[in-house]
Amino acid sequence: MTSTDTGDSVKTISLAPKHKRDYRFKYVLICLCFTLFLSALEFTAVSTALPTIVLDLKGSEFIWVTSAYGLTSVAVIPLIGGLAEMFGRKPTTLLVILCFAVGSAVCGGAQNMTMLITGRAIQGLGGGAIVVITNIILADMIPLDERGGYGGLFSLTWCLAAALGALIGGVLTQTGQWRWLFCKTID
Repeated sequence: MTSTDTGDSVKTISLAPKHKRDYRFKYVLICLCFTLFLSALEFTAVSTALPTIVLDLKGSEFIWVTSAYGLTSVAVIPLIGGLAEMFGRKPTTLLVILCFAVGSAVCGGAQNMTMLITGRAIQGLGGGAIVVITNIILADMIPLDERGGYGGLFSLTWCLAAALGALIGGVLTQTGQWRWLFCKTID
């Protein structure tokens, strides 16, 4: 570290090397982005396919399909930080991914609207928690001065998945395969 005196103030210039990133860092970052991608993809793909899903299941409570996901995903947000502190980042991450996958399986196998809404509520718990836990892990891995760029990467991942979700939802709906919207998550 060096200091230079410019009269009124002293500037400190750090000559320390930037944090080195090994393969484990890249692997974890890719896994976090992929998890976030699937969560966002599922979120938007369902809204495109919803009219077909409701007709196929002969239901009328279509508003609850999206509301159940939204309500549970918001409700779980304050809890995830505490769970991550108590049980650790990895177990919490695995739990929220499992929750999202179980919700997806229930939705994919839904025989009626009640089952679909229940699956979406379970999926919402996992989906909301995925957004929080990925950001918690990002904050653990990245120094504050570098966090903005990686936060941008997470935002880009979310936006790309959201845009593709509508397209994928439309394609699967037109082919009559709306259940694959949910099953692609657990493949």
